[in-house]
This record gives sequence, structure tokens and C-alpha cells, in this order.
Amino acid sequence: MSGVDAGEVYLRQINATLDRPDFSGELKNIKCPLTAISGRQDNIVSADEVLKLKNINEKFQVYILENCGHFVPLEKPDEVNEILKKIMRS
Repeated sequence: MSGVDAGEVYLRQINATLDRPDFSGELKNIKCPLTAISGRQDNIVSADEVLKLKNINEKFQVYILENCGHFVPLEKPDEVNEILKKIMRS
């Protein structure tokens, strides 16, 4: 990615997600298992907000990873893989 400004890419990604519909109200209707993985130090979506998903739908399994921010798969790839393996086995 030579010649690409990482800061500009990040800003484009953030701007692309700012104006999207909120479908969180639909989560209560989902019947299959649901999983959310979040970082305790996420400054964009707090761990407390992610934990509230359990109140919306009891099918939610929520994993909060310590010493991790918003980019969970990049910051904690091994932990995310272990969670996904666990989910696939169940």
C-alpha cells in the first residue's frame, strides 16, 4: 500500500459508517446464536454497550477482551480465533 495515507484511509472508513441505519431493534427477533466480541478499551463502542446486547436477545454470547481497543481482530487475532473455534465446536 505504498503511497496510501493510513490516516486518510481510517477517516474514509469512519465517515462511511457514520450515516447508516440502526437495525439494533431487529436483534430481538433473531433466533439463531449471536456472538459479539469487543475490546475492554474500545473508545468507539464501549464494552458496557456491547454487554447490553445480552438484554436485547438472550441468544447473544458476548466476549470482552482485555487490553484491546476497537480493532479486535487486528489487536487480538489469536483470542478471536479461539473464540471462533469454540463457537464452531458448540
